Formats: sequence, C-alpha cells, structure tokens
Amino acid sequence: MKPKFYEIFKDIFPYNISDEQVKKFLYQFKDTDFSKLLIDKDDVNFDLNDFKQGDIFNNVPMSRIDFDFQTGFEQEIRLTKAMIISNSCDIERRNYVLFAPIMSLKNVKNKNLEKDIKQNIKASVLYLGNEGYEDECIVLEEMFTLKLETFNHFVKQGNIFKLDELNQYGYYLLLAKISHFLVRPESKDVYRYD
Repeated sequence: MKPKFYEIFKDIFPYNISDEQVKKFLYQFKDTDFSKLLIDKDDVNFDLNDFKQGDIFNNVPMSRIDFDFQTGFEQEIRLTKAMIISNSCDIERRNYVLFAPIMSLKNVKNKNLEKDIKQNIKASVLYLGNEGYEDECIVLEEMFTLKLETFNHFVKQGNIFKLDELNQYGYYLLLAKISHFLVRPESKDVYRYD
C-alpha cells in the first residue's frame, strides 16, 4: 500500500470503519500508477452524445467574478481546458454542466506544493500526469458551470471538443477527490447547534 495514497482516502470512510478495514478496501489499488489516469488516445469515445464525468474538453468558456475593494467587481471570461465534474447521468438531465478548469503548474512557485500536487496529495487538485498534462492539474476549488444548452451548441458547432477520458483508476481517484474535497466529515472541533 502506498502510504500517501492511503492518507488521501482514509478520511473518506465513515468513522466506524477501522483503519484495518480501510486498508483492506484500498488494497486493490496498491500497485496502481496514479500518474497515468487517462485511457489511451485510440480508445477515447468522441461521440457527441456520450459525455461522462471526468471527460476533458478544450475551449470551455469559463467566467469568474471577483471583488476588489479598490476597483469593485472584476469579471474574467476565457476559454480553458476543463473536466466535467457533473455526474454522468446528470449531464443531459440538468440545466447546467459543472466543470473544473485545468490550470498550468508553471505558476506554482512553491516546490513542495508542486510535489504534493504531482503526488495527488492535495485534496483540491487532481494531477493526471499523462503526456500533454505533465505541467497541468484540475483545480476543484475553481469549479464553474456552463448552461447545458450552450455547451451542447458549442460542441455541435465544433467550438468545444473532447480531448480525453479518465481510465477506471482515474475515475475512482476523481470520485475520491470530489468526496474528500466537498463532503468529508468536518473536524471534530466544529460544533453545530441544534
């Protein structure tokens, strides 16, 4: 068992499951190379009607609004590589598709942080490591939505196009990262009032 891998996932399991049980559940992943998380390019399904959680697209419009006390609201709109975070069965049933942008690691100045990202230790980031993604990562804390109608229109026009798909291990790692990032048990120091 790779200790860092175990450290990422052990907190996802409920408190009533022992460490030994968690190790047993995770044992199946002990020899997995978690730096290669995409299927082979030859096997990517480019069907315009088959989108799955974890699919990667190019030219997805992303908007961000920030507030600066000096200048007021600032809006940024740009085209980016992004991964679908929406559940596969929700993609065609909801009004919006949830994405996480793929960002460059070139702006990460802290070498320890970059190392943690590349070892998939950081909960809010997914590192793929495959060819073409060695210097990029999926940033969960910057998730955004795009209206499904707009997404489908741009795909059919060829403005947004699918680049890659996760392999099975990549998919499990994505699920674990999303779970750990968004719905992990709170610290025992957090007190909620009834």
